[in-house]
Amino acid sequence: MKKNYFPGLDGLRAVAVIAIIIYHLNPQWLPGGFLGVDTFFIISGYLITSILLNEKNTTGKIDLVKFYIKRLRRLLPAVIFMICCVFQYCLMFEQSILYQLKKDMLAALLYVSNWYYIFDGLDYFQSFEMRPLKHLWSLAIEEQFYLFFPLSLILLGKFFKKKGIIITYLVISILSLLLMMFLFDPAENIARIYFGTDTRLQSMLLGVILAFIWVPFKLKSDIPWTYRFAIDLVGIPSFIILLLGFFYVSETTPMLFEGGLYYLGFITLFIIASSIVNKGILATFLSNRLFVQIGKYSYSLYLWHYPIIAIVSHHFVQGQMPVYAYMLCIILTILMAIISFHVIEEPFRKYSFKKLTNVKQRKNIFTLALALYLVVSTPFFYANADAKAPETAHKKTTTANPKQAKKTVADPKKAKDKAEKEKLAKEQSKAKEDAKNKDAKDKTDKEKSSKEKTQSEKYADIINKYQVLMIGDSVLVDIESWVREKYPNAYIDGEIGRSIYKAIPVASGYQRFNNKNSVVVLEVGTNGDFQDYHLKELVKMFDKANVYLVTTRVPRSYEGHVNQLMKEAAKKYKNVHLIDWYAASAGHVEYFAPDGIHLEAPGSEAMTELINTEIGKSLSK
Repeated sequence: MKKNYFPGLDGLRAVAVIAIIIYHLNPQWLPGGFLGVDTFFIISGYLITSILLNEKNTTGKIDLVKFYIKRLRRLLPAVIFMICCVFQYCLMFEQSILYQLKKDMLAALLYVSNWYYIFDGLDYFQSFEMRPLKHLWSLAIEEQFYLFFPLSLILLGKFFKKKGIIITYLVISILSLLLMMFLFDPAENIARIYFGTDTRLQSMLLGVILAFIWVPFKLKSDIPWTYRFAIDLVGIPSFIILLLGFFYVSETTPMLFEGGLYYLGFITLFIIASSIVNKGILATFLSNRLFVQIGKYSYSLYLWHYPIIAIVSHHFVQGQMPVYAYMLCIILTILMAIISFHVIEEPFRKYSFKKLTNVKQRKNIFTLALALYLVVSTPFFYANADAKAPETAHKKTTTANPKQAKKTVADPKKAKDKAEKEKLAKEQSKAKEDAKNKDAKDKTDKEKSSKEKTQSEKYADIINKYQVLMIGDSVLVDIESWVREKYPNAYIDGEIGRSIYKAIPVASGYQRFNNKNSVVVLEVGTNGDFQDYHLKELVKMFDKANVYLVTTRVPRSYEGHVNQLMKEAAKKYKNVHLIDWYAASAGHVEYFAPDGIHLEAPGSEAMTELINTEIGKSLSK
């Protein structure tokens, strides 16, 4: 084992990256998996500070140029390769996103993705569009930290001793926390606080502070068992709390952005401290061979998992992906991570091309990189050629037919008359043979259609006797034209991105509908979690009206919670009824767009009919 190598930290990296991958595969499986990013931030702050302090103690100075070059060699080549592969794929198969992808690529290569997403208004948790480079926001924050932190360390070292430096970084960390708390608004897009370097600095600075207090390179290999026991006594419970956070915390958890992240970051310090203690219980657990191996590939796994998941899931309905699609994502992620690590990352990390006088070494590295790029991209070209072949054939067929038709018209009149007589004779013969069966079938179909149509119209007629108000989000926008066909006089107020927080003030402007002659449909569960008191406030505004709550189908961690609150409200209040879209849409992938939320035409029709039927039945009682 290398000197100053701590396998427990690789194990902790493994836990973090696994949590992140599971979260991106399906947020409902591990709602707090995104917290793994904060774990990476703290580890980065700890290790970078430890490396710089060790260099200062050993050489008496910090070589900034050497530090920056090492960081770039470690991180940039793999990012460039991944971005090139993603661009190649999208160039062949996803041309519709190329315009946006080019902007994301530029921001990623300049390591400013986080700020670009802030100015672009991207909501990390609520954005359902295909952005395969979206995960690079965290690498942008880390690179910005690597750029300015060594300078701050050198500068502070000129004015303060160790204690003064620690206090300074602690104050900045707390200011970062306070800024996050000040800017947080649960009713608004949280992009500013989630992507902001200034608001996320708190996590990395916690790692920095730990590096001054718990210096890894000065730890003895034979720490007395009493000390190991004491460290594990705080490290193990902290690790358990972090794991529980992965399972039970979500982006909508109260207080997460009002001190919760800072608390989880603080307990992560105990996990890190415990993970580097030789022969400690937690360190031994995290140092198992599997975790260490995954930890070594953690950067590659992080780079590749998100674009692969984004591309694969784009061809399925989110939240209803088949098992084999998930397996494909995992296999491709592991495969590309291994290839990237050995062919791109390791050669660039180990060798300085300035020092590479061996032409053969240089040739091998570039040959491997080029070969890998060709292996990845060539199937795309062939697949694209195959995809275009049927289209070309179709064009040839359609361009040939007019000529054939022209020749037919040019034939003698007798041939034409003969063909028409033969056709007429066949039709008459078939008509006589099938007349009775056809008439019977048409009659049955007509009666059945008439019956169904009458039932649907019957419900619509009942509902149209009431004042109809519908308040909702983008799903309501999807079905608006279908709804208006049934209820021409309905008031429909749908808005993209509307949450229940935004729906409450909107509803206050429709108090004229709070009477027994009104039907109020509320479809507000798509864009975020809420608590029972939020739903109560909304429902109470229409305590005299006939209120109908539409359950949601959204592949997010809060789906089950908001639907449960709606079910409870329907049982609790006499005037409140449930329209269970979640249950009615189960298994109907044809209803949904790829994001698993918004509706295609069959889904819009199905939801409208469900609303019509459920309200009609309720009012008929």
